[in-house]
Amino acid sequence: MSFLGNLEKKGVKVIKRKLQRLSNKEILKKKKETIDSLDLCENCKPLIESVFLDLADLKKKERGIDVWLSIDMVKLCLMENRCDVCILISGDADFVPALDLINQHEKEILTSMAPFGYSSELRKKFPYFILKKETLMKCLRSYKDQKK
Repeated sequence: MSFLGNLEKKGVKVIKRKLQRLSNKEILKKKKETIDSLDLCENCKPLIESVFLDLADLKKKERGIDVWLSIDMVKLCLMENRCDVCILISGDADFVPALDLINQHEKEILTSMAPFGYSSELRKKFPYFILKKETLMKCLRSYKDQKK
């Protein structure tokens, strides 16, 4: 809104209208349709549902995964010096402190996420790319071909 306000101050006519929010039910339906369109195998589908699109059984959803991933990244990059590049496939801003620490030790950081749910803080601080449906499908096709 402040960006739009600044535009108005500069003489740009800004037309606003109230946004309609989707209900949780509508959001889940839309996300489910997206997952179903990917034609994922039985191993990949639960991973994509729980991590990327947050569609796992909400009662059984595991907590603290971001902490464990952060610990693993710091351990592998800094304590064991086993990698020079850290690639995080998540849009969660909770990873920023760990990535900052890794970055301070001159390790390269790259982040990636599906098109929705991507933290602006991650985008501002680290290089990133958006995993498009086509990219994900190509990757999964390559994986399926390798398994044969």
